[in-house]
Amino acid sequence: MVLASSDIHVPRFSEQFIEATQKEVEEAKPQILLLAGDVVNKGDPSALGDFLDRLSSFYSGPLVACQGNEEYEETFDDVMRATTGKIRWLIDELEIFDLGREKLAVFGTKGVLDRPTYWQRTHIKDIWKIRGEQIKTIREYLEKLRNTKADAKIVLSHYSPTKSTMVGEREKMWPEMGYPRFEEELAKGGFDAWVHGHIHKGTVESVKVGEVQVYNVAFPARKKPVWVVRSD
Repeated sequence: MVLASSDIHVPRFSEQFIEATQKEVEEAKPQILLLAGDVVNKGDPSALGDFLDRLSSFYSGPLVACQGNEEYEETFDDVMRATTGKIRWLIDELEIFDLGREKLAVFGTKGVLDRPTYWQRTHIKDIWKIRGEQIKTIREYLEKLRNTKADAKIVLSHYSPTKSTMVGEREKMWPEMGYPRFEEELAKGGFDAWVHGHIHKGTVESVKVGEVQVYNVAFPARKKPVWVVRSD
């Protein structure tokens, strides 16, 4: 059983997340907890220790995360050190998790934007080239995921792969919230779910594109973690 959330921006939503997640964990006991980025707020890991201690008081399973836009590159090493042995970060990586009788394959990535933000366009050299390389990398890993043997397969990203889960946000900002052209990859199938965050005001929790269920698990939108795969 897979539980997922994102955009906790510790310590901004720490209290609400802990309360809501403890209730879900006690009721259904997830085998793994996925975090789709923006675990920290503005690159600051200083409040993570207390947050993770509180989370571990009632949840002891694997904690897996991808990088969000607030896991700043310049402070990400500090975030990694603060979460050593507590969070498994998947940075354009594919890993298989043994959940007892089932194996879960997770490909974790920040994702990519259809249009880089103004800050990115003005501060990051060769941003369009970097974006193109990231799109290529993600497509390659999606193919690897399709060919991986596992009972369930999930893509974990911060940015959305479809316009369908951007509803609720200003439409003119959609290009800076994800990469809708990944709908082509969703239509190909080969994996069970795509879990993302970032869409704080998203009114659509889940939508099916082809055979793949897409979930926006952003905590500010959902107010609780979301079950994305349930097993018998």
